[in-house]
Amino acid sequence: MAAARRLTDAGIPFMIGQMNEGAAATAAALHVACATSPAFAELYGADGLIDDPVSGVSYTAGTAHAITHLASVSLSTLLPPTSSETSDMDNGGIRQGSDRRSRKRTTTSGVARARKLLSVAGIDVMVVTGPENIYYLTGQQTPGYYTFQALVLPAEGEPTFVVRQLEYFNFIANTFIANAEIYQDGDQPVNFLVNVIKARGWASKRIANRQARLVPSDRDL
Repeated sequence: MAAARRLTDAGIPFMIGQMNEGAAATAAALHVACATSPAFAELYGADGLIDDPVSGVSYTAGTAHAITHLASVSLSTLLPPTSSETSDMDNGGIRQGSDRRSRKRTTTSGVARARKLLSVAGIDVMVVTGPENIYYLTGQQTPGYYTFQALVLPAEGEPTFVVRQLEYFNFIANTFIANAEIYQDGDQPVNFLVNVIKARGWASKRIANRQARLVPSDRDL
């Protein structure tokens, strides 16, 4: 708490994170996050552990709840909605592309080059899932690269980014993409992506998939 206060007073954004340490660590991190309002919060990993000695953490619709003898608190105010149009939005004090201003020209030229190649190849839409390619085209980077994320880049029109809910604020800070489709941890992300493609009217188009670093469960796409 003291460190968080010093960072806040200095105007330095910080992250509260916990992964796979169990319910006690999740509850502690959740309470600290609610008390300090960090720029980023990664509170995941209490489920699926064998013989976790601590109980009292639950998840409902992407929201974590930690119950102690002192209080019941929720991280819901730190989490985004299930889908969003992010252009010109201020999300929890995070401005679109605030961490990537210096890369906007690079990502814009990369997208233009990619679209030119798509046109030459006769491809209408490209689905990009490799973290290196996503970074080159959008500026998005995350230590959670092992979870599913996808850039859907049409040869013409606005791109769409499919992102895990807990990665949303990181996505906002890293990119200038206006359209985000946000899935929950309980969703099947490839099915979610397919539904996004259908909803955007791209299902009948010629679609290419840049498969670099697809995780095994995503190879059915």
